[in-house]
Amino acid sequence: MIQIAKLSTKDIPENTYLEPIEFTIDEALFEEYRKYYFKTYPRRKVLDVLPTAISLNKWITLTRMAQNNSKEKHGEFYLWCLNHLNIPKANYTSCRMIVTFHWKDQRARDYDNASIFVKYFNDIATKYGLLYDDNYFILKELHFHADYVKSKMSSVTVRFEAV
Repeated sequence: MIQIAKLSTKDIPENTYLEPIEFTIDEALFEEYRKYYFKTYPRRKVLDVLPTAISLNKWITLTRMAQNNSKEKHGEFYLWCLNHLNIPKANYTSCRMIVTFHWKDQRARDYDNASIFVKYFNDIATKYGLLYDDNYFILKELHFHADYVKSKMSSVTVRFEAV
């Protein structure tokens, strides 16, 4: 029988890192990753990740294997971003996350379609050490914002604040 560890609020240590952390995954950072990616994987021809991840509407149409593949590729990208930007391994145990999408066009978008970004990113943020875990005991608040910034590629700004 498989035992699943249950996390309770008593088991969670206090925040030791209290400074907010903010960074943007934009076109310039993406281009740096593109160079790294094709240098690391010279036989690959396509880089199918986006700073904002894919929409929920597109994700649900994928097969389970394709969903996992998308999560792995985006996870590798987000992990590279955290390392490349030297984001502190804050190991937040109580925080809020503020996500601002900077869309490249003025097309109407639903916030729920951008929720895949949070799923992909928070799993990697936990693995990296930015978050202690990505459950609601730790991530107390999640805020979405969006704006229009005319550019070739949409981008995303992420901010974590201790609470």
